[in-house]
Amino acid sequence: MAQRPECWATRSGPEGGFPDMEKMKKPKESSSAYFLRTRPKFLDWEPPTEEQLKLQVQARRDAKQRELDKVTRLEKERRAAKQGSRK
Repeated sequence: MAQRPECWATRSGPEGGFPDMEKMKKPKESSSAYFLRTRPKFLDWEPPTEEQLKLQVQARRDAKQRELDKVTRLEKERRAAKQGSRK
């Protein structure tokens, strides 16, 4: 019958056994520092300022105008190509 492998927790000596607890210890952290570190970021959300809102509106308007210009240009090109193929 084959021998069963030895569990790491039952081994003795410096290479086996439980991990060294000194290596696993973390430096002490105050409770206030812990809660600040783990605080969800969405709790610190602030609404956008008037200036930010104005910039967002202007960006949307500019994007809409660019899209309209693009569509208009493509339509003119298509009409010109259609007129060129008829003649």
